[in-house]
Amino acid sequence: MTALKLLRTAASSIVIYKDMGPLFSLFTCIAISVLLTTCASVPVQEVGSWRNQLELPALTAGEQVQKREGYTFSFDFTKRVPRWVAYSLTKDQTAKTEIKRMKRFKNDPRLPEAAKKSDYRNSNYDRGHLAPAGALQWSAASMYDSFLMTNTAPQVPSFNRVVWRLIEELVTLKARESDEIYVTTGPVLTEACMAKLADKICVARRFFKVAVAIQGENLQAMAFLVPQNASQEEIKQTSIDEVEKATGIDFFPRLPDDIEEMLESGIDSAVATK
Repeated sequence: MTALKLLRTAASSIVIYKDMGPLFSLFTCIAISVLLTTCASVPVQEVGSWRNQLELPALTAGEQVQKREGYTFSFDFTKRVPRWVAYSLTKDQTAKTEIKRMKRFKNDPRLPEAAKKSDYRNSNYDRGHLAPAGALQWSAASMYDSFLMTNTAPQVPSFNRVVWRLIEELVTLKARESDEIYVTTGPVLTEACMAKLADKICVARRFFKVAVAIQGENLQAMAFLVPQNASQEEIKQTSIDEVEKATGIDFFPRLPDDIEEMLESGIDSAVATK
C-alpha cells in the first residue's frame, strides 16, 4: 500500500475511532508514526510554565515576526513567502465550527512585499494554506486572516489538495483529542527553489509541519517533512530534529533542554507517559 493510501486509510479510521478515548490516543500516535511522523510523550509537570507562545521558534538575528488573528509568522523578504507560520489550537476552539469557510483569498495590505492573488494567475500552482482555514474557524476574524496571502505559499495542486490537506486534518484531529496543540509550519527555504512564481516568489521543494500537543499530564510531538513534487512512495516519517536540520529553525525553544531533546528526537515514540 502506498503512503498516500495509508494516509487516507488512517484519516478515515481516525474519524471512526475518535470517540474511543485512550484507545484513540494510542491509535492516532501509531497511525501518524507509521505514515509521516514521530510521536514522543513526556509528563507536563516536568516542563513548568511552558505554554506561553510555545509554538514560536527561536528568532534569528534581525528576524521580525508579524501577528495576524489566530497565527504569527516570519516573512522571508528575499524569497517572498513566509519562513514559518505558527499557531496554537485548543480543543474548545476545534469545536467552534459555526463560522463558514471563506471562498476567496485576500491580498494583505500590511505586507505589500507578499504575493498577490494576481501572481498566481495562469501559474498552475495553488495558494497553499500554511495555517489551515479549518483550524481557524473559531472566529470570523481568524477565518478572514487565514485567507490572507501572507498565510500562503505556492503548492503543486496534487500536493495541496491531497497530501497537505490530509496532514492538516491529522494535526487538527490531534488537537480535538488534546487540551491544546502548538504548531509551526512552512516551506523549506534553505534549498534552491523548484521554480519561481511570477519570477520572484519561491516555490519550495518541501514543506514541513511540527507540533507539540498536551493532553492531561503528557506532551506529545509530531513532525512532517514532505517533498511536494515527490512520488507517494517517497513520503516518509521523520522527527522534529530532522526538520530542524532541513530548515535551520530551532523549534519549541521555550521547553527545558532535556524535555526538548526527548520530544524532538522521537524518544519513546508512540508511548504515552502517565
